[in-house]
Amino acid sequence: MTLNERQREILRELEKHRQVRVTALAEQLFASEMTIRRDLEYLENEGFLTRCHGGAVPLGNHLHYPIKYRMWINAKEKKELALR
Repeated sequence: MTLNERQREILRELEKHRQVRVTALAEQLFASEMTIRRDLEYLENEGFLTRCHGGAVPLGNHLHYPIKYRMWINAKEKKELALR
């Protein structure tokens, strides 16, 4: 599984606001609503979120995110710490 930058930004927004709307994401990320819907569908299938009418909400706390996502979180900082 590889997330593109737009999908990562969707997850960041979801983490900040606990709910995202398709229309707001489309405007913010300069993408079509259909593209955002496809991204949300992909992220739902990968276990990152649950889609709801007009947007998405997180599944639960961060411990329930897939291991691939948990490995991605703060990857830059982890690499810097490993180099010390």
